[in-house]
Amino acid sequence: MKTNKRRQQNRISIILIIVALLLIIGCVVYFLCGKMDAGLKDNSDEEIAAIDNPITSLEDEESEELDATKLNELEDLFNTNEYNGFLTYAFTNPSEINWDEVIFNGAGINKKNISQKEIDEFLKLTDSDELNTDLLAIDKNDLLTYMKEKAGVDRQDVNLFELDWIISDKYNCLYAEHGDTNFIPVECIKGVKNGSEITLDFKPTNDEGYGVLDVNPDRIITIEETDTGYRVKSMYINWEDGNNPDQTFDVELPLFEGKCRLITWDRNDEKNEDAKLLLTVDGNYECGDTLGTYDRIEENHVHIKTISAIGLFDYNADGRKDIEVMGKNWEGKDELALLKCESPYDGNYSFVLEAAESNMILAQIKGELTIPNLKAELLGDNKEGTFSNWKDAFKLVARLASSNDDLRFNLAYIDNDDVPELVVDKPGYNVSVYKFSNGIAQPVIEDWGYGVAGNHGYEYAPKKNCIRNYNSDYAGAIMYTSYISIHDDGEAVADYEVKTMNFKDLDGDGFPSDEELAASGADDLEINIEYSCDICVNSDDVTEAGIKEKIDTFESTYEFSELCGELTYEELLEKLK
Repeated sequence: MKTNKRRQQNRISIILIIVALLLIIGCVVYFLCGKMDAGLKDNSDEEIAAIDNPITSLEDEESEELDATKLNELEDLFNTNEYNGFLTYAFTNPSEINWDEVIFNGAGINKKNISQKEIDEFLKLTDSDELNTDLLAIDKNDLLTYMKEKAGVDRQDVNLFELDWIISDKYNCLYAEHGDTNFIPVECIKGVKNGSEITLDFKPTNDEGYGVLDVNPDRIITIEETDTGYRVKSMYINWEDGNNPDQTFDVELPLFEGKCRLITWDRNDEKNEDAKLLLTVDGNYECGDTLGTYDRIEENHVHIKTISAIGLFDYNADGRKDIEVMGKNWEGKDELALLKCESPYDGNYSFVLEAAESNMILAQIKGELTIPNLKAELLGDNKEGTFSNWKDAFKLVARLASSNDDLRFNLAYIDNDDVPELVVDKPGYNVSVYKFSNGIAQPVIEDWGYGVAGNHGYEYAPKKNCIRNYNSDYAGAIMYTSYISIHDDGEAVADYEVKTMNFKDLDGDGFPSDEELAASGADDLEINIEYSCDICVNSDDVTEAGIKEKIDTFESTYEFSELCGELTYEELLEKLK
């Protein structure tokens, strides 16, 4: 997965209870992908059994419970920038600490006054003209001393260049510019001591939950009391408070780097909230959603009150495992929630509830609502979720997309092979493109928007593997023309770009100010053109003239057609016979 998140390995002990589950519940089996080396029968890749809910215990009879005075002292300590950062990101030992999170607010060691010379140095290193918000500065030696004192981490075990901070060798300092905070105000509700080791339960006192889940769990941190203060040992986030332990699992999701755990909650009667689902990676929040929709907005409604089964398989055969949730709604009727694995523009994967698809498939499924019947309805006997031919793969994509009457389809020969790509288009809003590769319908373009914000849409040169896009900013003062290709990994990437500036760029920063726009009249207009090439970055002989020559070749020899949907679902099926 492409991500800048720093993962920590959360070594939580796992106890599988398949036999007990079968004896107690009978024939009920929970279908979810699990670890095959942990006692599961290797009969399908979506079977898993419920596991115990691991949580740090504060009930050790041999431990001494802290009195109110000590609790207040430690509560005050962790409500300072010096220690609060250790409560933001889970770690099972100090080597897994996310230092970016710990020092985000300066950790109490940031400089109180930053000289103008240092500010100028930061602006030079970041190629900026001015500061946009607050600037933090931490001396490198102070940071290394802090890491040693607060976590026992030695300087040879730390690579400061991995941090999201700008490092200046000239001033031996790290800099970060941001105006937000990750500070979590907390209340210490319990603490126990065993020798020099102290375990504390901190409850956040702010109302900021995670995403739409409104989940703000306790932090269980273990520290060691030393002659000079306190040294952190581990920090666990108690996500599973009030969860449904029968529908909480460790799962295997290769796209998410780390140990994945799926946590669910049944409905909240007091708040009238639907069931919830959360994915953690190495004990930290990754993504989550309620298993319900906003009735006043969505035409297709999903409302799961209680969860009865969860599946984890690639229901749309696009090469990514999705999540399927079954349960009962508030009226006691069967409900299905299909959560599609999607990759947003920042490259981080998430699961998105597809309400229309869920309701359509629920109405079409044959027999009882079970994971095997759902899988058979969507994939037939295709246990692996792959297809031998492109037509069957595209039929499944189109079938699911047909739940939206506004969509139109097309078959376009974009790259230079003899198999077309499938275009799924919401005219005037967004377009997706699927390529048949290795038995799946691989999404190479996912919901790329157009028609608003200056984006004119997309065109392609048949069998040339070239997609052209026009996009304008500042009411046309800047025009971008991008030339996109499908790379070997199946990702559509803008390889070449032309930036046309239709204004007087008086300060040379490449962007129009109000004064520059006012000075750029029709009779006194300056047009400046810049050429860039992302795939040429590492070539020493690349010149702007060479890039221009390549783009001129595209324009003079390629014929472009609109990349859009023209066929209804029924018309597409005729072409896929």
